[in-house]
Amino acid sequence: MAHALRYAESRARSYLRFGILSSTMVITIVVAVLAFFQGVAQFELDRMTHQIDEMSERITQTKGFADQALQELEDQRDRLPDLDALPDAGTNQRVELMQPSFRAQLASLETDVAAIKSSNVVGKVAQIESILKGDVMRLLSVPLLRSQLDSYRALAERDMDTLGEGIERVATRD
Repeated sequence: MAHALRYAESRARSYLRFGILSSTMVITIVVAVLAFFQGVAQFELDRMTHQIDEMSERITQTKGFADQALQELEDQRDRLPDLDALPDAGTNQRVELMQPSFRAQLASLETDVAAIKSSNVVGKVAQIESILKGDVMRLLSVPLLRSQLDSYRALAERDMDTLGEGIERVATRD
């Protein structure tokens, strides 16, 4: 009986050690998996932040170009009335000869400004900023969806190629 009791105690200790070891292994695996996925998410977040910074720089450059074009247009408009008031007759003749060129440049600048205004740069910037201030998972879902779409597209192309080859083999048998 004492032997059976010692055997039962030994068995219970063995099960307890096994349980502690198993629990420790499960916790270690869970921590490792979480650390891996956190690293992947941080990498994607860093990549998205870099892309956002690049987009912000491009938007800033576009705003600068638009402001510069608007300033040039205003400068040209301000100069046009002054051209008629020049005192020298020879200068007036040169100005009259250059007026079509000035008008063409003015029309070109007005077209550029109209294109910038119609492209709704300010609205698009506001929309991008509102999107970027959103949920991190939503930001990460865009590249994931794009990669899924690319993989589905590649799969569909491969299936179409396989189907074409099958049809070709059947056609050559006849």
